[in-house]
Amino acid sequence: GKGVKRAIDRIVGSLKEESSLHLREVNEKDCYDLWVWRNHPEARRWSFDRKEIDYSHHIEWFRKRAWSKDTRIYVAENEKLEKVGQVRFQRKNGDWGYVSINLNPDFFNQGLGNKILKKATHQFLRGNPKVAEVRAEILGKNTVSRKAFQKAGYRFCQYASKGGQSVAVYKFTRD
Repeated sequence: GKGVKRAIDRIVGSLKEESSLHLREVNEKDCYDLWVWRNHPEARRWSFDRKEIDYSHHIEWFRKRAWSKDTRIYVAENEKLEKVGQVRFQRKNGDWGYVSINLNPDFFNQGLGNKILKKATHQFLRGNPKVAEVRAEILGKNTVSRKAFQKAGYRFCQYASKGGQSVAVYKFTRD
């Protein structure tokens, strides 16, 4: 009897949740948090490289990537300014548009990944008008990430192999 009201409440709640997230470019203070998130067992489980990363190596990587002309890293924060996750866009072989996402483990299983991803993709494309599409390579068995990318507007385009692992390739194409 109250199905329509429940649906409207859910949609309105979802919109409020998305608007309460904001993105900013990464800064030096984010280095440690990104390292902790990357080394979380669940994040490593779904990474192409599952090894723990030493902090000194992470600092070196962070300094190369954070201000590189070939990388854009956005940090998502909620209304309390808590860091919720990060989205990285990277140029490979001269071609922009490879994306990856990692959430703060404190915010796993809250349905925020797709919202952050959608917002970051739109912000990235607004700032890079020559980029026609963004690609994601996701381990084939990672159904949570695959669903998040689909909800964010990415479309599955093919399976591939990377390092002997099955990979699902998704694309977000500019309208």
